[in-house]
Amino acid sequence: MYEQNVTAVNGFAYGAINADIHVFGSGEPLYLLANWEPEPRSDPDWLRELPSRMLNARRAVVPFTRRDDELADLRRWRDNGPRLQVRWLHGPGGQGKSRLAAHFAAECAATGWKVVTALHGPDADPLQPGSQDLTVDGSHGLLLLIDYADRWRLSSLTWLLKNRLLHRIGVPTRILMLARGLDAWPALCAILDTHQAGTSSMHLPALSDRDDREAMFSVARDRFAGIYRLPGVLPDVPIEDPQFGLTLALHMAALVQVDAASHGLPSPAPGDGLTRYLLNREQLHWRRYGTRHRTMNQTVYTAALTGSLDRAHAVSVLRRLKIGPDPEQALADHSRCYPPDHPRRSTVLEPLYPDRLAEDFLALTVPGHTVDYPAQQWAPPIATNLLTTEPGTLTRSVTFLAHAADRWPHVGRQLLYPLLHRHPELALRAGGTALTTLAGVHQIELELLERLEPLLPAGPHVDLDIAAAAISTALTRDRLAKTTDPATRAGLHQTHATRLANAGRFEQALTATQDAVGIYRQLGAADAATYLPALAGALVDAGFCLIEMGRHRDSMGSSTEAADLYRTLVRADASHRGGLATALDNLGIAHTELNQPELALEPVREALEIRRALAEDQPSRYRTPLAASLINLGTLASRLGRRDDALAYTADAAAIYRDLTATDPDAYLPDLAMALANVATYTSEMGRLREAFGPAREALEIRRRLATANPGAYRPALAASLNSLGVLWSLAGRPDRALEPAEEAVIAYRSLAGTDPAAHEADLAGALTNLGIRRSEAGLADHALSPATEATEIYRRLAGADPATYLPGLAASLLNLAARHYDLDRPREAVVQASESVRILHQAAAGNPGAHLPDLATALTNLAAFLLEAGRPHEAIRPQRRALAIRRRLAATLPQAFLPGVANSLLNLGSVLAEAGRPGTAVRHTREAVTIYRRLSESDPDAYGSGLETALHNLAVQSRLVARRAAPSVSRARRLLSPAVHRRRSG
Repeated sequence: MYEQNVTAVNGFAYGAINADIHVFGSGEPLYLLANWEPEPRSDPDWLRELPSRMLNARRAVVPFTRRDDELADLRRWRDNGPRLQVRWLHGPGGQGKSRLAAHFAAECAATGWKVVTALHGPDADPLQPGSQDLTVDGSHGLLLLIDYADRWRLSSLTWLLKNRLLHRIGVPTRILMLARGLDAWPALCAILDTHQAGTSSMHLPALSDRDDREAMFSVARDRFAGIYRLPGVLPDVPIEDPQFGLTLALHMAALVQVDAASHGLPSPAPGDGLTRYLLNREQLHWRRYGTRHRTMNQTVYTAALTGSLDRAHAVSVLRRLKIGPDPEQALADHSRCYPPDHPRRSTVLEPLYPDRLAEDFLALTVPGHTVDYPAQQWAPPIATNLLTTEPGTLTRSVTFLAHAADRWPHVGRQLLYPLLHRHPELALRAGGTALTTLAGVHQIELELLERLEPLLPAGPHVDLDIAAAAISTALTRDRLAKTTDPATRAGLHQTHATRLANAGRFEQALTATQDAVGIYRQLGAADAATYLPALAGALVDAGFCLIEMGRHRDSMGSSTEAADLYRTLVRADASHRGGLATALDNLGIAHTELNQPELALEPVREALEIRRALAEDQPSRYRTPLAASLINLGTLASRLGRRDDALAYTADAAAIYRDLTATDPDAYLPDLAMALANVATYTSEMGRLREAFGPAREALEIRRRLATANPGAYRPALAASLNSLGVLWSLAGRPDRALEPAEEAVIAYRSLAGTDPAAHEADLAGALTNLGIRRSEAGLADHALSPATEATEIYRRLAGADPATYLPGLAASLLNLAARHYDLDRPREAVVQASESVRILHQAAAGNPGAHLPDLATALTNLAAFLLEAGRPHEAIRPQRRALAIRRRLAATLPQAFLPGVANSLLNLGSVLAEAGRPGTAVRHTREAVTIYRRLSESDPDAYGSGLETALHNLAVQSRLVARRAAPSVSRARRLLSPAVHRRRSG
């Protein structure tokens, strides 16, 4: 029995049985889910009325043929791999994506799969009121089809991918997304990483084989001839032209040949002649209706720009555009001519299909072409009115006009470019996706891009960074070609590098910056006063890119040279102090990432002092870099074991970023998320777990949004937040909540390391280490060994090349690998691995006790537990005593963070001593553990209640042993203890 709640919103009720419905605050669905149904056969007489109806792929008029390789690939994708998989099927408009998807859907349905379609709420025609039964019980699996996926709002896709329909345990689920290009796919991958989904893209190529073209043309021609009841054999059409690589082009040629023959007309020449013929047939058909021809032409043109709308909205649009005397009548006739694409939908202004024909119609209606088709002087004013008054349809309008301008340049010259010159803000309001499409138009008017460039945010912007990089790429290429002046060229490279870095394209940004460095170095040799500041700035940017790429040693070289140059400049001109602070900050970050916190301390402190002074004089300019210095010093203080200082610095930075975000969220949300993530980490390290969850969750929420908009720049930060949240849930004693984010973090880091191992392989190893812990805590010991082993292998390889940086990570991974062997009753292997970890950490703690003593205490504790399990209790006493001594020392300065560890060490030492036949000494240590746990439980019973229970149990057992003066027949109390494991914390 299934329960469903359907709420009526403004008189409309839509339900989905066994699935979720997500709506905007206004009640408008973000998307609609519907059972896929094969299109019913259309009436041949109705199809003949308007030939373009036969080109709509959803009507499947032409039987599917060829594309055997692609279909076989889709079958393999469906039948193999992980439970949840997503494929991005892309190719130009008219390539045959929808037809291939429809055939595959029918095949899946015939073999027992449940097939569902998703419709984008803001753009889709709403379904009639009612319910969709999306139950998958008894199905072999679920296939979800999403057409026009590249036009969806990414926020809507994010909610769709959370729908419980897609997350049924044991139900193979495949999501097939159709799109023209790949631009939106990386952002979607960032979302899918968090769902543990397999991802792949599939390009649908042009039909290059002559046999394939001839076969597809023949099938289409014969089918159309049957609809027209046309006897006899028609001659072949030459199909060697590259345009016939498109399935749509072949179908158009076949349709036009048949339609022309049925009317006793000669077939037009391929190319523009086919489009003109079909559009003429559209115009002829309009004359059958009572609405004036001019009014119908304008209504069809408007529909191509707006897409379908609800009736009330459409009436207001036509009224404002002054289209015809009676908008209601115009819409009624238009709907009879172009009914909704699905009989259960109730919208009007259905656009001309297929999209490519709609784009051609827009283009040929706009004056400026030489095709024998009537252009209309009213076309540019209608488009201008729509784009300037209809924000809800602006993205579609700009996107369709940009696609049209790509094939029909006059659309840009006569309409789109002049309009955007007058109203350049419209391009930015259309959003990053539309702006990126515009920047990619073939032979784009560079003067327009010059007009748009100053309107782009000077700094990072979540929605526009990718488009800004595309615009910068086009303009920089042109500008470099027009100048030979070295200083100008260097400046162009440097500006372009900034845009690329903001878009997360650090490798390309580094190349551009290095070009600038080379030029400035030559210029500075001849004119130091003029060009050394520019050289220093370029070196700073190069250092930043190298840090982001994980090349920290290389970054030190650039950052050191930049700092030296700025010191020279500051002696003559104090205005260069800001540049010096940035160079010093980069230098400190590089030292910190290379595990050299003692070398990082001096430059980071100096940078903070400079920026504090500058911020006092010019707060609007220097509050942002001051916050960055506070973040860096907080990170460094944490590495040095000074967690209270780390939290204080970072909390100050978070307060600054929150103020800045209130006025400019697109610029400062990434920084706020970073600060909050670090606050959460340092708060938890001080033992204040409950306080840590708030900032951790806020940071994760922000980073999910950022990674959706710009995955290249923000996916690493999202992965780090997932990692940290898993650690927090583990520390809070909730292994059930800790496992999911840990799994998601590994998927994200594996994807990142696959494309940039130098930057992210160590992160992957850390995430794998955590995943092993989380699986063990969740009772999945058999599945915990594999990630722990892989992490150790990665760290050992990295440490072999750079021991100073990666030996601590190797020590942590070895300790966790030992714990995983312990879980599987392999104590001998655990002792060997834990002993190696202790040796590494002992050496590290000698050089930096504040950073490594806590980890050394954990390693010693675990080594003792493993020795005990291996039947060597007397050998276990010494490491357990050392662990207790270290933790007492740490708790003396920071009790809130380390007192729980003291209790744990006392408890473990009591177990070891009891097993070694010394119950009297064991009781003394266990009694002290009870005292500490009792005090801790009073303030946080959820976190420490189980520790108190274990300590009381052990104390009772050990007391009875003392009373009986018996040998150690302890009921293996240590089995009640899980070895403390090193937990890697990541901001």
